[in-house]
Amino acid sequence: MVFPINKKIWTSSYTVYTTGLALLILAVMIYIIEFKNWKGKWTRFFDVFGKNALFIFILSGVIPRLLALIRIPYSIGTDGKPVYLTPFNWFYENVCKPILPLDPRIGSFVYALCFISMMWFFAWILDKKKIYIKV
Repeated sequence: MVFPINKKIWTSSYTVYTTGLALLILAVMIYIIEFKNWKGKWTRFFDVFGKNALFIFILSGVIPRLLALIRIPYSIGTDGKPVYLTPFNWFYENVCKPILPLDPRIGSFVYALCFISMMWFFAWILDKKKIYIKV
C-alpha cells in the first residue's frame, strides 16, 4: 500500500502533491498581497514575471535548447574521446557544483536560482521597456 511521490515518472501522487503545494502558496500570496494589501518592493518580483509569463515560459525552454548547440570541451572520457558540455552544464560544473562539493543539492539549488534570476532579468528588461508579449 505504497504510492510513491516520484517526479521522474510523474506519478499521480507527485502531481497531486505539487499541485496542492502550488495552490497553497498561491492562496497565501493572494491573501497577503490582495486582502492584507502588503504590497511593496518585494512584490515587484512577481509583478515583472506576471506581465510576460507565457513569453518567459517559452524562453526558458528555447534558451537551453539553443545553447545546447554550443559544445565546450570539458575533459577526456574513459574511452579516450573528448567530453563536451553545453554552456549551462559548464556553468553548473564550474560555478554551482564547487560551492559545496559534498552536497550536490546545494549546487543544483544555486543553479536553479541563477536560471530563475536570468529569466527574471529578461522579463524585467521587457517590463522596463513596456513590451508586453500577448497571444
